[in-house]
Amino acid sequence: MLLVSLFYFAAMADAPQAPVVAAPQPVRVEFGNSPNDKLIADILAKDLADFSAQISGTWDSELQSFFEPELGVPDALRHPRLHVTVRPSAATGFGERAFYVQYRAGGESGEIVKTRVWGISASQSQKALLMMRFDPKTAIATDTAIDAIKPEDFVRIMGCDLTFKRRANAFLGETSAGSCHLAAGDGRNLNVTERHDISANLWEVSDIGVDAQGQRVFGNIDGSPTKLRRASAFTCWAGVSQNDAPIVVNGISLHDQGGSANVVLGNQTIRLRLRNVEWPIGNNRPSLTLYLSQNNDDFAQIYAWTDPNANRIALNFNAFQASCTRNEIR
Repeated sequence: MLLVSLFYFAAMADAPQAPVVAAPQPVRVEFGNSPNDKLIADILAKDLADFSAQISGTWDSELQSFFEPELGVPDALRHPRLHVTVRPSAATGFGERAFYVQYRAGGESGEIVKTRVWGISASQSQKALLMMRFDPKTAIATDTAIDAIKPEDFVRIMGCDLTFKRRANAFLGETSAGSCHLAAGDGRNLNVTERHDISANLWEVSDIGVDAQGQRVFGNIDGSPTKLRRASAFTCWAGVSQNDAPIVVNGISLHDQGGSANVVLGNQTIRLRLRNVEWPIGNNRPSLTLYLSQNNDDFAQIYAWTDPNANRIALNFNAFQASCTRNEIR
């Protein structure tokens, strides 16, 4: 047995040994953008272009505020009229695209209640558009050149970004839950939620501010949105025959979401109002309507209506005449 064992170990000692193989080293592989990343970027680029075109313009909630009393909406639930202009700006430093936004209470000639800049960029990680809010550090003059605004004159309101995603031909934007906090005028800290639903001609906005005790500081009690409609601009003229000497005033600017203007014709003053009416109840068809009233009275003595997409509308009442032509002929 001893001889066998010695022979066995001797044979094993003479047997060829397996080569020692070094452990494989990690190989660095560089990956470029995947085709899917490129596709998402292309989609977001189109979304950004479409959204920018859609939000730009003049918006007014006059139709909502006009009909709510007739619909019996309680005073506490009615929406005040709001007039909003959104204009693209060539300013840099706010995002891929900048927009100068101005809010007026009561209509186009009402008090400016807030001004801000929106910076909008495509967010690849969120697969959405990101709208950043910038508030001015000091009051902005109404004649400010919007292309000359600078980021250092504004404060970005952190936590109150809106994330917009396409929904068919509309865009839905919301703040992140619990992220937007603002100070009320009396110093209270408010938790703010904001929601925007923007289509070609309708922009619904819900913004609600609640304090630490759950008391609502701003925003409609029932959560119903302010309904802003896109306004189209018209140029009008008005005239009156007076002692066989006609008086005509040209270059009157109106928009079709309740835009109005007082026009002095000799010793008389008339008011013109233009409204593209969409009836909330009944079977009446939408109509572009021109109203004429006298003596600073909003009760119209005469009105005329036509197809909502018409490029021109006119009326004739006693000695008065008026006509309005759409600025951008369709």
